Amino acid sequence: MTANKNIPVVLLLAGLSVLFWQSGAGASELRLRKELVKQQANRALIATHGRFDHVKSTVNGLDADCDLHAPVRVDEIKVAVVSEFMNACSTGLKPAQAEGLTQNDAAEIVGVFRIWFEHPGKKDDVLTEEEELAPYTTSNPAHAIEIHPVVRAGGQDFFTAIGPIEKEGKQYKAKGPTQLRMLLKRKVTIQEFDGQDGDLYVSVESGCCLANYFRLDAVLTSAPKKTEDGHLATVDIVLGQTVVTRGLRLFSIAGTAADTALKPLKKNAKLTFWGITRMDGKKVLQALEDSPGESIPIPLEFVLLAVEE
Repeated sequence: MTANKNIPVVLLLAGLSVLFWQSGAGASELRLRKELVKQQANRALIATHGRFDHVKSTVNGLDADCDLHAPVRVDEIKVAVVSEFMNACSTGLKPAQAEGLTQNDAAEIVGVFRIWFEHPGKKDDVLTEEEELAPYTTSNPAHAIEIHPVVRAGGQDFFTAIGPIEKEGKQYKAKGPTQLRMLLKRKVTIQEFDGQDGDLYVSVESGCCLANYFRLDAVLTSAPKKTEDGHLATVDIVLGQTVVTRGLRLFSIAGTAADTALKPLKKNAKLTFWGITRMDGKKVLQALEDSPGESIPIPLEFVLLAVEE
């Protein structure tokens, strides 16, 4: 049998690709005021005041996640922010309707605050609150902050859109334990510095393209406790009898069916849930003390979107 001389090269390239993906090589940097991170560290939502700008002209289909992307310029956050409306492909929300929510004047926009490097721009890009925010020219400006999902905008509520991603009896294929294991291998670098404007800043460096929506099995390791805008529990993520990861925070949003389902559960309860990822603000702040400037595993938590019966 003739040996395939290409196999070592293919394996080497695959190995380098995995190493590149896990290490966060080609990282972008986000610089946020430390006060903002502290303000949001132990809650699900942020309430802002602003305008939608360059709303995407089409809603994502179910295979792409069913969201409507709506970049937003808000007073409270001085870097690019993209908001997203969940289940827009099934609720019938149109881009023009979303844009119209703030068309006449800036309005309140409330949703899940996410530090998350899904589309942070090019390698070595720095997204910082120290500089004036440039005008948006696209529906997907380079960003590492999202208000996603939106639960209220321009006086209209979207709480009922928070749930499994589905349309006409079909469900979006959310990520699962395999993708979670890969995500947990990602590395970030977190440190504190004095900004040019005199404020204290938190710097987060990460590679791009982090996944959003997961459907997972979990065991509660603490009973849910009330927060300012919902409830908070800790969970172990499991696959059958195997523990995938331990002690992740899970926030719920008051006014959603998911919050109603989570609230009465006791410690050691088992559940299958839909969740959206974000960086754990409490662990981000702790990293400033414990491992400043070091490459560490991504500090991950979930915001609860649905609990399956």
